[in-house]
Amino acid sequence: MIGAANLAYAQARTQARHGTLANESTWRMLSATAAFRGFLEQARRTALRPWLLNISSISTKHDIERLLRDNLRGRIAEVARWVPPALRPAVHWTVALIELPALDYLLHGGAALSWMRDEPRLQSIAAVEPGQRAAVLAQGELAAIARGDQGNTLIERWLVEWRLRLPALARGEMVHLERLARLVLTALDEAAARALELTVHDSSVIRRRLENALTFEFRRRFLEPAAIFAHLLLVILEFAEVRGALVSRAIFEPGVR
Repeated sequence: MIGAANLAYAQARTQARHGTLANESTWRMLSATAAFRGFLEQARRTALRPWLLNISSISTKHDIERLLRDNLRGRIAEVARWVPPALRPAVHWTVALIELPALDYLLHGGAALSWMRDEPRLQSIAAVEPGQRAAVLAQGELAAIARGDQGNTLIERWLVEWRLRLPALARGEMVHLERLARLVLTALDEAAARALELTVHDSSVIRRRLENALTFEFRRRFLEPAAIFAHLLLVILEFAEVRGALVSRAIFEPGVR
């Protein structure tokens, strides 16, 4: 079992990091800036600055993808250093969440995008024909996802492996971790069910609802593993929102490749 005392250091560090996440008013202010370069300039004056340190007005869409993903991997690795060793395998496995949307796209036959060919966990899959991708996935770092029940979604397969990587926990702690999983699955299910009619506003509402629920869990599960994973999920949500804001603007910005 992981006692509360063993999580005290990680809790203190994640509390500090939680205070640096951007809030809804920040995003509301930034939403008024449609141009890529203007958004970048404004966002650098907010809590989003750490995401943007290596991104400039001449960064390509390929650069943005790569740099943001590297930044997120670094943040997850940082949290893994804070937690007790028994929790590290499960924390490290959250890195795979970054790849799931791209993996789903590739496994369903999508044309490989240029940035995917440079991603360490995607490049071998992106390099082959669609019919060969599942076999290549089964040989790489994400093989656990390939081995999962083919009737499950990728996130469901990810969850099976995540549970296997968790240490022995008190029943209540496991119940709280499963609640986090349900919150994420519910948000994904809602987005998928409304995919054909989902507007930007609707996506934002779903994301904010999930963010608020995770923030509640982070505060309520003090000195529990659930607090650590709620924080990680909030960081991943912020990554996804920063990525979407930058890439959607870069697509329409003259001179951005």
